[in-house]
Amino acid sequence: IELIQRGLIPANDLYPEFDPEIPFEDRKYAPALADKLRMLFESEYPDVTDVMVQPVMVAADLLENFGDDFWLFVSSRDLAKQEGLIFRHLLRLVLLLDEFKQVTPVGMDSNVWQDELREIAERLTACCRIVDPTCTESVLAHEDEADFIEHPPK
Repeated sequence: IELIQRGLIPANDLYPEFDPEIPFEDRKYAPALADKLRMLFESEYPDVTDVMVQPVMVAADLLENFGDDFWLFVSSRDLAKQEGLIFRHLLRLVLLLDEFKQVTPVGMDSNVWQDELREIAERLTACCRIVDPTCTESVLAHEDEADFIEHPPK
């Protein structure tokens, strides 16, 4: 909604209707999360022009194309300098997957949804344990602690 309110994208581009009659190559798709974040960043900081941003699908690429092998993924993608960032990203995703299990998509069986997310979380957790078992266990040990955001009084 923030993107629409700032005039960065029309609502029908943010939430395009699916029409099976439109040929695949002519269909509109919602922008990826990384692209939405980039739009917001560029709107918030228009004078920052010397920062290169390139969205990547780290977790999916790691699991689908590298057999859950973190080190193979990092070395093959020339991401050694971003190794720590990727590791933390994967740990955050494990926590996020646990939260997503609570909300089943419309039309999907909740057990199937939870099983899929659990499997992904287990695979990512195993990857993280190989990289840094102590840090991984520490993060997972605090997983159930309540997250909170302090809101200003109304």
